[in-house]
Amino acid sequence: MRSLSFTICRRSFLVSSAVAIFGRRVVSQAAAAEDDDAVGDVFPLLACPVCETKLGGTDVIVREEDREFRVCDQQCLEDFQADFFSFVDAIDDQIKVEQREVYPLKTCLVDGQPLEGKEPIDVVFRNRLFRVCCDDCWYKIQDEPAKYFAKLNEAVVKAQKPTYPIETCIVSKKPLGNKAVDHICANMLVRLADEDQIKRFNESPGKYLEVLRELRKKGKQ
Repeated sequence: MRSLSFTICRRSFLVSSAVAIFGRRVVSQAAAAEDDDAVGDVFPLLACPVCETKLGGTDVIVREEDREFRVCDQQCLEDFQADFFSFVDAIDDQIKVEQREVYPLKTCLVDGQPLEGKEPIDVVFRNRLFRVCCDDCWYKIQDEPAKYFAKLNEAVVKAQKPTYPIETCIVSKKPLGNKAVDHICANMLVRLADEDQIKRFNESPGKYLEVLRELRKKGKQ
């Protein structure tokens, strides 16, 4: 299977603590659909890519080319920066494995061509797996990210909502009522009790996604 690695043109890093930047990070999906710079997923992996320690709410967040990365502490940050591209390749490989399992489409997101029986291009873009039929379609996603993130989000909701495994918010544990939010991260539908839970989810997304994967395997409770 062919794949295109995430390419980065510059090596300038913007680093903050998780607590300091969450207020700016949370963007409603409606707003993100209109803003190419806003779309993208928080770092979706459970563990630090350097030392493999489980990530939590006090992680160091690194932003590069509109993409978020997380490591567990300052020492891992220094190691991450020293061998940045190798770590990104490993991160992308893990994201592809995890998100292929839940990817909602069997056709190219851009032109609708069937992917089965072909050799699709798997691309990780802003922490989200996109599966396309050719380089031209990949370039179109880069040109209009808000459009194609919104299109993929719609496909995720359509594919996963009928069999969503729980009737409570995975963060607050509250019942999913009239204010429930269909949030998308890592090509997974995450149903939250209200908009306020998005910020809490973003503090430890890998942890909640891992729980949701296990619930999906068990089936609807």
